[in-house]
Amino acid sequence: MKKIKNTCLLTLCLFTCIQFTAVAAPLVNSEAFHEGYLLSGVSNVGYWEDPTVSQMGYSYFMANARADYAAISNANIGFIKASSESEAAVRFYANWFNYDWYGSMDAYMLDGTKDHTLTQKWYKCHVIMNDKTMTQEGWTNSEKHKTALHELGHVLSLKPPGPGGYEDQL
Repeated sequence: MKKIKNTCLLTLCLFTCIQFTAVAAPLVNSEAFHEGYLLSGVSNVGYWEDPTVSQMGYSYFMANARADYAAISNANIGFIKASSESEAAVRFYANWFNYDWYGSMDAYMLDGTKDHTLTQKWYKCHVIMNDKTMTQEGWTNSEKHKTALHELGHVLSLKPPGPGGYEDQL
């Protein structure tokens, strides 16, 4: 009986003294990507920036996010400025939304409906930065840059990375 008590006490001590952290397996190869993707591919993605992007101070972050992805060796990712919104596969916006999110990527199918499941072929994507939430929470330039990287990553079909994800790797 004493041996059982000691074993139970030792087990209890070990469980209370050791911190457990759950770590998700890294997303690699096909697991890192949504099924949906841009019909135009990612090597020469036409993009357009709404005037709200520069008016709210996000041009710098969007340009750096595009440059960061384009600089990945052997990935063949590139962006070309489109002459108009209608010619762009990726459209960047910024606004002051009464929502609690920081950025968003909306993918649209050929019929104009949103692909909420990110499993279809997209003809355009909207990347939207929510200035209200970032301003109210006092976000740093680094955090805004990571948000731009994160949302642009969705355009490239990347799944959300979790802590220490692709935003920290670029």
